[in-house]
Amino acid sequence: MSKKDDILKIFDSAIEAVLPKNAINNSLKLDNNTLTVLDKIYNLDNYRDIYLCGSGKASYLMAQEIENILESKIIGGVVISPIENVQLKFSSHYDSTHPIPTQKSINASKIMLKELEKMGSDDLLIYCLSGGSSALLELPIDGVSLDDFAKTTKILLENGFAIDEINSVRKHLSLVKGGRLAISTKAEVIVLVISDVIGDDLESIASAPFYFDTSTFADIYRLLKDKNVYEKLPLSVQDVIQSALDGDIEETPKKLRTNVYHAIISNNLAALKASASCANELGYDVKIVEKSVDGDVEDAAIEFVKDSKKLAKNQVLIQGGECTVNVTGSGVGGRNQHFALTALRELDENITILSAGTDGIDGNSDDAGAVVSLDTKNSANNINLSINEYINNFNSNSFFKRVDSLISVGYTGTNVMDIMIAIRG
Repeated sequence: MSKKDDILKIFDSAIEAVLPKNAINNSLKLDNNTLTVLDKIYNLDNYRDIYLCGSGKASYLMAQEIENILESKIIGGVVISPIENVQLKFSSHYDSTHPIPTQKSINASKIMLKELEKMGSDDLLIYCLSGGSSALLELPIDGVSLDDFAKTTKILLENGFAIDEINSVRKHLSLVKGGRLAISTKAEVIVLVISDVIGDDLESIASAPFYFDTSTFADIYRLLKDKNVYEKLPLSVQDVIQSALDGDIEETPKKLRTNVYHAIISNNLAALKASASCANELGYDVKIVEKSVDGDVEDAAIEFVKDSKKLAKNQVLIQGGECTVNVTGSGVGGRNQHFALTALRELDENITILSAGTDGIDGNSDDAGAVVSLDTKNSANNINLSINEYINNFNSNSFFKRVDSLISVGYTGTNVMDIMIAIRG
C-alpha cells in the first residue's frame, strides 16, 4: 500500500475505537439488576423509574447502545442530535442544528427541560453527553434573542477563541448550560461523556450542562474585552453582561450536585492509542505526542511539519487536539483542511501528513480533513494552483478538491477532537 493508503487506514482505526458502540459497551455492564459504570455500581432496584436522555453529535448512537443493554427498564427520555429520522425504542429523539443554534435548538431544549422537571428524587437519569451539544441544546437567557445568540457564537468561532473560552461565554448566556440542567431535575444522574476537549475538562465539555461553572460574568467580560470583540457583540448580549456585572442577573451554579456522576467513556487519547496500534501492525515505529495540538491553526501546522521532519524513515508521528481559526476569507473549509494546506506549503521532504476531525465534518464543508504530500504539491503546481491564495481566502476545501486530497468519511457519529498524523517516507 502507498503511504496515503496507510495513513487513511490509521485514521480509520482511530475512528473505530471511539465509536459510541465501543465506548458504551466497554464502560457499561448489566448483571441482573446491577449496573456497573466504569468503577461505580448502581442497584437499579433502588430507583422508581429510569430515564435516558442526551445531547450531542454522538448522543443518539450512545442512546441506542444503552437501550440495547437496559431495554424496557427505560421508561422514557429525550435525546437531541443533529441527525434526522432517528428511531429510538424507549426514548424520544429530536434533531437539532450545529454549529450555530436555531429555533430547533430552542424547541428541543424546552422539551428536554419539561422531561427533566417531571423526574423525582427516586428516579435515575442516564444522560449521553458529547461534543456539539453546545449548539444542539440551547435556550438563551432572558433578554438575548436566538438571532443575537447565534451571531455571538459565530463571532467567537471566527475570532480565534478556544473551545473552553467559547463555552465559558455561552454558559453565561444560556439557561441550559454551566450546571443549569442539573438544577432542573431532582433525579440522580449518570452523565456518560465522550470528550471533545483538551484535558477532558468537564467544565468545558458541551458547555457542562450538569457540571458546575467556576467562570464568572466578570471573567467573560475581561475575555471579550481582551480579544477586542466585546463591542462587536449584539447590544442585547452586552446589556445582559453589564446587568450581571451590576448584580441584577444570577451567576451560573458553582457547586456540583452530590448525586450527579460524570464518567468519561471515550476521548482523544483513546483514538491516538488505537491509531498507534494500527500503525505498529502496518510495520511502522510510532511516536505519540500526548500534548495536544492547540492555538492558532497555521502556527500549529508549521510546528507539526517541523516535528515531522525529525522522524526517521518509516516512522509515524501521531498527535491530537483542536486548533483555533481566525477566518478572514469567504471560502469553504475547516480547521483541519486549513492545517493540511498550511502543512503542504511548508513541505519540502518525503512526508505524508493527515489532519482530520473525528466527527467526519470539518468547518463549513462536508469533509473530515485532508491528506498531503509532495505529490499533492506537484499536482497543484501542474494546474497552477497557488497555495497561499487558497490559504488567504480560507478556501482549502476547493483547493483539495482540485488535487483529490480530501478525506470524505461522512458523519461518524462520534467526536473526540481532531487527529494529526505524519509518515516519513
